This record gives sequence, structure tokens and C-alpha cells, in this order.
Amino acid sequence: MNMNYDEKLKILIIGDSTVGKTSILTRFCKNEFSWNYLATIGIDFFSKDIELTNPNKLIRIKIWDTAGQERFKSLSKSFFRNADGIIIVFDVSKKDSFENLQFWIDSVHNNLGKTNNNNNNENEDNVNVIIIGNKIDLIREVNKEEGLKYSKESGFKYYETSALTGENIENSFLEFIKDILDGNKKKENKKKGIKLNNNNNLINKNNDDENWCYC
Repeated sequence: MNMNYDEKLKILIIGDSTVGKTSILTRFCKNEFSWNYLATIGIDFFSKDIELTNPNKLIRIKIWDTAGQERFKSLSKSFFRNADGIIIVFDVSKKDSFENLQFWIDSVHNNLGKTNNNNNNENEDNVNVIIIGNKIDLIREVNKEEGLKYSKESGFKYYETSALTGENIENSFLEFIKDILDGNKKKENKKKGIKLNNNNNLINKNNDDENWCYC
């Protein structure tokens, strides 16, 4: 059956092997968890339809999952092409996966050149990125304050989740998706000569600025 989607989004999920990327996606898309996942070989994707309210929209989300094993760490530009959002995952119970975050951030910058973050939120052409600390049901090697500090310094929002229990999985995805849609709206308005503030209200420009619409 053909569906008329208001938006179609491409989201990437990256990070070290065994941090729980596939488990996060399976929990979000199917509300399931399995102890018997095999390591993702190459690239796979999950799809999910989401009905949003305020505004009312039907969204098709396609989330691309790639292995974090060393031999797959050299991701091509084609993998990142046309991405609307990127999720970088680490395992709070494994310090080394946290220490490897910079590698994945550099990989994003090297392939896209720019990201939408709190330090540069005026650039609406950027791609939205968040960091997720997964496996909060286990004994930690990385505390929440460390994750928050690192993410803030990197300019990205930070979430903590448990794919095992489902804690904060749906909330983090829905907030991220809404941020992406808000960013896309700003891009579209920018093309039309309309500028909105953080509350999506029209910003009045000086009358001598002919590049802006006042309608």
C-alpha cells in the first residue's frame, strides 16, 4: 500500500562495534530486544513510520546501520550523502568506546564538512548530530556528567539509553526527529527569504534588507 508521507528522513547510526547500535534500532523500530544479535556485516537499514502531532505529519524514517568494526571504520562519502541526521553511539560500560567518539565525530566532519550543533546553530545547512550513551543498565565506566561535558564541548545534544529495558529510546529518537524537522523548516524558510527564531516566530528585519520577506 502506497503511503503519502509528509517527510522522508535518512538517519545514520555510527559508533564502535558492540555498543548496541542494532539493539537500539530494533528497540525503537520493533520494541524488541534479543541477546543473540550477530555483528552487523556491512550496511543495513531499518524503517519506521511515525505520526506526529503539532504539526500533524506522517514521517517515514529510514535509519542506516553500519558495523563499527575496525575494517569498516573507513566509511565512504556515499554513506553520508543526503543524511538528515546522525547518531553517534558509545557504551557507558566501556570507556574505550567513549574515548573513540572523536574518531566518529571526525569521520562525520571529514565526509560532510559541517554539522548542526549548539555552537553554530545559525547555519541551517548543517546536519543534525546527537550522541547517545547506551547500556545504562550495566555498571558504568563513563558517568553521565562525563558524557554531558563531552557532548556539550562538541556542541551536540546528549542522551542516555538502555536498549535492553527500552529506557529513553523512544524519547531520544522523537526529540531528535523533531529537531531535524525544525532544521529542515528553517532551511526551507531561508530559501523563501523567511527567518524564524527558536520559537518558530517570524524575526522582523530592517526595511532596508530586501532579501527578507515580511509577510
